[in-house]
Amino acid sequence: MNKLRVRDIVLSIYFTERYANGKAVSFPRICVGVGSNPALSTKFFLKMKIVSRFKDYYDHLVGKYGYDEKVIYTRKTIKHNKSSYAEKKEMIYKTLDNFVQREFSIFDLKTDKYCLLMYLVIGSRVFKGLIYQNNIKWNLPKEEIEELPNYIKYYYQNTDIIQVPEDVPVFMSFKCLEGDIKHRSFSLENPNLSMFKVVKILSAEDCYVEIYNKLIKTKDVPDNMTNKEKILSHGFDLKKSFRKR
Repeated sequence: MNKLRVRDIVLSIYFTERYANGKAVSFPRICVGVGSNPALSTKFFLKMKIVSRFKDYYDHLVGKYGYDEKVIYTRKTIKHNKSSYAEKKEMIYKTLDNFVQREFSIFDLKTDKYCLLMYLVIGSRVFKGLIYQNNIKWNLPKEEIEELPNYIKYYYQNTDIIQVPEDVPVFMSFKCLEGDIKHRSFSLENPNLSMFKVVKILSAEDCYVEIYNKLIKTKDVPDNMTNKEKILSHGFDLKKSFRKR
């Protein structure tokens, strides 16, 4: 078993503070009540099963943490028309171009003018972005917002996010700000995040943790750890019953 080192404790505190300062939401606290060594903690937690018809950028972490049949993320991309929960339809989009063409009737992505405002919620994290001039931009800094056309800047600064279903780990809303279908809006449950280049603003590890935390909050997940796993997760030695130093 790995020895507990001072730097293990420092790193766990650092990552918590790093995301807590200056942010509306805090970094997921993986190690709370588990022990001081993050390497020991994650061995027994973060296990889940992903059921999906597409691959996403954080999927490989299931192989790192392992499967748990009691924590299942059924990743179906469900469309809500006009931000209404009444009309739902499962969707499969192969690429970002395919998404834009199908949903906004834009057939020439190089010449047709379009701008999409996006809100993205992953667990407790919230992001705002634009698909503008064939580029995806997330969490625009103030200087870039000031350079936007006035009507786009207005909606970017003043549009509120719609209510997110309580049991949905990943939720996106879209609003068209330019073109023939201006102001058309709809939402997606559990979209393909790779398609929207979310890795630029949220690492695979952080994304996986946010989804996992959301799942265990909304589902009744029993404690399936063995006694040995509980002892080790708290930093004790199985033979001597003392904490490692």
